[in-house]
Amino acid sequence: MIAAGFLCTSIAWTAAADPNAVSVCVADTWVSAAYPGIALGRSDAALRTGSGEEAFLRFQLPSAILFSAITEATLRGRFYGGSPTGQAAGRGVHHFAVVAGAWSEDITWATRPDALEAPFASFDATANPTSRELRFDVTSIAQAAQAVDGVVSIRISAVPGDPAPLA
Repeated sequence: MIAAGFLCTSIAWTAAADPNAVSVCVADTWVSAAYPGIALGRSDAALRTGSGEEAFLRFQLPSAILFSAITEATLRGRFYGGSPTGQAAGRGVHHFAVVAGAWSEDITWATRPDALEAPFASFDATANPTSRELRFDVTSIAQAAQAVDGVVSIRISAVPGDPAPLA
């Protein structure tokens, strides 16, 4: 089976110093319950987010002290359905949540970070076309991160119990 995927692009944000700024993803990886001790990241391919798989994204935002406070932020990326080229529809609900602590692209299912809180966004892959740009408001997340170290780390996971992605 081929899982659904998410191709990370950026967090677009607005601040007084720059109304059209963008922070690109500085790290991304995915992990699989089927391979709990194997690091699967470091690939330019879409991050897999099917049943028993989770994707992780990390962004570095500018310091509010050195720059200016973020007033608006949007996570942007592209969802691909049940095939690498997005030719088959995905299945199931996927959640986006902020994760705790630092992580590297060498994490595994066994070493993946936990979510800090409930998901801040979800989307139903079944209800979406095979390839679609997704945008989620992450203003409060970006503002909170900017007040600490500017790091935003996000986990994308399928809802447990959802059907496996289409083959």
